[in-house]
Amino acid sequence: MLSTYLSMVETEEEKSLVEKLYNTYEQKMYFVAYSVLQNVQDAEDAVIAAIIAALAAVGLGYKSYYRVGQFHFTPYGSDTQVYFLGNPDEYPQTLEKRFYLDTDMSGYEKEIIGDTEYCHWVTYTKGEESISICQQPVSSLQQGWVIGTENARTLPTETEIDGNKGFYFQSAYGLYMYVIVFDEYSVEYFCNADKESTENWIRCTKFE
Repeated sequence: MLSTYLSMVETEEEKSLVEKLYNTYEQKMYFVAYSVLQNVQDAEDAVIAAIIAALAAVGLGYKSYYRVGQFHFTPYGSDTQVYFLGNPDEYPQTLEKRFYLDTDMSGYEKEIIGDTEYCHWVTYTKGEESISICQQPVSSLQQGWVIGTENARTLPTETEIDGNKGFYFQSAYGLYMYVIVFDEYSVEYFCNADKESTENWIRCTKFE
């Protein structure tokens, strides 16, 4: 496993830092992960994700990744893991506001999928049109968030909408997914409409 992490960096100084990180924390992290997950493979996967996140946080391991604006992406099984390149101390750790759509929603059926201090997730449907919107503190992306990019029609691409930056991609099934970072929160949009319609939803997003 150590050789995998060493392959992510280039200089001897970086390799020494990675080796020190691995030797110091890997076993401790595994024991903690296994005590929670009670599964060897899941525990090993959790350790891999945590060490990759640690490398990303200190600016290492980018050789095997690609960057899109404020984000780094790395393969994670058949999916992709996303890291937000920001200081989590600059953002709220819980949701102090909730999003709303500042537009006429008559005709749409609204369903609240979840509403906690960490996530506000709502789906709107009208006929065949469906959009699911999930709001989280932007710092929640810091430690890695998995998105399904397998066989995607469009790989994650940087975008900016009304001054708010993020990325989007189109899934293998034609679903548009956007992750937009507003001042304090990240908001994820999953929409089966066209790209223009999805971006109009983003422009209507407000917080209160």
